[in-house]
Amino acid sequence: MTNFKTETFEEADEYDNHSDQQYNCGLHLTKELEIKQRSTVLDIGAGTGRLALHVAGLIGKDGSYFGIDLSPERINIAKKKAKELRASNLSFEIGDGTDLSRLKDGFFDAVYMNSVFHHIKDKKKVFDECHRVLKPGGRLGFTSQVTNIPSDNVREISKTILKNRGYNLGVSNHDNYSGTVDENSRRRYWHGIYYVSHYDNYPITVDEARRYLEQTGFIVQNIDVRQNRVNFASSEDVVNSIINRDNRNFLRDVPSKKHSEIRNELITEFKKIETKEGINFVNHKLYVIAEKKSN
Repeated sequence: MTNFKTETFEEADEYDNHSDQQYNCGLHLTKELEIKQRSTVLDIGAGTGRLALHVAGLIGKDGSYFGIDLSPERINIAKKKAKELRASNLSFEIGDGTDLSRLKDGFFDAVYMNSVFHHIKDKKKVFDECHRVLKPGGRLGFTSQVTNIPSDNVREISKTILKNRGYNLGVSNHDNYSGTVDENSRRRYWHGIYYVSHYDNYPITVDEARRYLEQTGFIVQNIDVRQNRVNFASSEDVVNSIINRDNRNFLRDVPSKKHSEIRNELITEFKKIETKEGINFVNHKLYVIAEKKSN
């Protein structure tokens, strides 16, 4: 799973302030999981706890929520939120979805991974662990970036500018990634762009997701790719979102003295597609709901 251990508090806080898209996906996911009062819920990749506060209301004071994340700083923010709201049914710990050995077999009614599954390399392992900790009849839900889907103007414009500048940042999965970026470098995927970063990314196809789930013993109840429409008020908002929501990793391989220049060039290019309503674009996300077979 992705290593977030080097993330600073400032980066985690920026993520918290620019995670609306992930949060909205999580609202749809938790609704489809049909999480009920008194449920026991495991959140793998809980982040800063935004979605957890929503889930707390679904499970009520007699329910139990446990969230894990690899980023100590995101977990610290989540704990602070829970403490401020006196949400005694929420608990958070640093943890990895591929190793849930601290958790009992057959304990949870629901397990979900919202906008995090594509960061996990060993997908079979995480499915095995989710299957183990779920009760018979318990449900697994996750959203993920998905391969083999056409991307949008954000990808194309950003990719062109960065590649023209000579940085190894614009190699896309949709262009049959062939190793232009140093294979020892970690790569981050954002709206179709692979670029050097301390984040890993392993998107998945629909068929791969179904196969992994069925091999693990899950019954797939729903699996589909959906369009997510995103609106920005201006080209400046688009660029700020690209940079801030990814904790500035978008420019991590670019010399700092060039950041402002590239930022302004991106803004200029996005202005060409800006309308009076702002800028709209579409990305795609895989939504999956599966159930552990009852005994």
